[in-house]
Amino acid sequence: METPDNIPQQVPVCEPFVDAEAAAAFLKISPRTLLAMSRAGQIPAHPLNGEKCRKTWRYQLSELDAWMRRGVESRQSHSCRRKRAS
Repeated sequence: METPDNIPQQVPVCEPFVDAEAAAAFLKISPRTLLAMSRAGQIPAHPLNGEKCRKTWRYQLSELDAWMRRGVESRQSHSCRRKRAS
């Protein structure tokens, strides 16, 4: 089925991946902390084939944003402070 040339086609938008420096700046943490969290599987991260044992990581800011929002919502529903007995 053909569509007329004057009708715009929907092109899927592909979110770019960013490096650890950009992701750490987005989260306002150090790149070293971000990489440690990536290795531990604590944060959404995508490993690339790197040199020998070291991995190069890439991140999508939308995944990091969603991860942060889930953490904030979780903390709001569960108080970390213990209530004192009266």
